[in-house]
This record gives sequence, C-alpha cells and structure tokens, in this order.
Amino acid sequence: MTQQDQAIRQLDFMFRSAGWANDNWDLNITHFDENLNSFMENNLADNLINAVKDIPDLFIGRGTYNLLGGMLGPRTIIGRYCSISRIVFIGGSNHPMHSLSTGSAPRPPRTHQDIPPYTIIGCDVWIGANAIILQGRKIGHGAIIGAGSVVTKDVPPYAIVAGNPAKIINYRFDEETIEGLLETKWWTLPEIAIAQLPHDDIAACINTIRLLRS
Repeated sequence: MTQQDQAIRQLDFMFRSAGWANDNWDLNITHFDENLNSFMENNLADNLINAVKDIPDLFIGRGTYNLLGGMLGPRTIIGRYCSISRIVFIGGSNHPMHSLSTGSAPRPPRTHQDIPPYTIIGCDVWIGANAIILQGRKIGHGAIIGAGSVVTKDVPPYAIVAGNPAKIINYRFDEETIEGLLETKWWTLPEIAIAQLPHDDIAACINTIRLLRS
C-alpha cells in the first residue's frame, strides 16, 4: 500500500467517524505523517503545525487557527474555519475510574474495545479561552463554546453553550436557518466561492449556495 493509499484509507475512516463521509471536501492535504496517521490541510499557520506535529490520529481542516497554550489529544478531528482561543484543552485522555488503578500502574495490553472514540469538532466552531472538551465528545458545525466551559456532552450544531458542565444557553439561528446551513455544507465550497458569499445575509447565503449546488 502506497503512502497516498494509506492516507486516503485513514482519512476515510476518520470522516466516517465524524459523519462526513458523503461530503465532497476536495481536500488539499499538505502535511501528512504516516507514522502518526495525522493530517493537516493547506493554509495553516506554521506555529500551529509545530504545536501539533507529534499528535497521533489527528485531522485539522483548512482555515482553522489556534492561539496555543492548550492541548490537543490524540484521536481528534477538527473541521474547517474553526477559531480556537488560548489555553483550550481538547480530547485529553480519560482515566479508568472503575479499574484497579486510575494511573500508570502496569496492566495488560489494550484490546480493540479499549481504544477511545474520536473527539470531533465540526466546521466553523468557535471555542473560547480556557475551555475544556472531554475525550470522545462531538461538537456540531457552527457551535460556540463559551470561555471557561467544560464540555462533558455532545453539542448540537449552531448551539451556544457555556458553564461547568457546559449547557445550551441559546442557538445562533432559528431551526429553519440551521437546517438550511447544514444542508449547504458551505465549508466544502472552494475558498474563492466562500469569499464571494454575502456573509451578513444568511438567507441570501443559503439561497446562493443552493443555486451553486443545483
């Protein structure tokens, strides 16, 4: 199996885990570590690349930026155009509370069932400073995580959550608009097309993308 075949196979598995398998992403992978199974798309800042270069089973989409000072755990998938503030912890390992030891005591090798699920951050997600997202949680597209929040449960698309534990306090848009935005999958469009959308008129954005898709 060639390096490219391995990359495609691993990315397909990651995207199926995230529920993105049937989306047309037109990926441009510019950084791939075959030993770690880690992928990053184009136009990422050099400081972000250096910060995550040793993390296994990682995907970061284009346009996502991180102000550093936090931590990304292994088996993490982050979509496109996410804004991640300072000192954010995503997907840190859980400790086995009901096992003999919660720490690093010697134990038998892990089985397949012991492998943790992916932590999934959708596209266009804004994560405030000092937030913590526990391992295995899924953050829907367009969600906002308030500063200092501790996310212990999955977050629906376009929800605004805050607190410890984080709870839904509002949604960015009404239900019909959210359904329209999710239908468009605007983050899969070429960047030149996204740049020409009327960003401040959501209804016009949805209608324009529907015409582009037709």
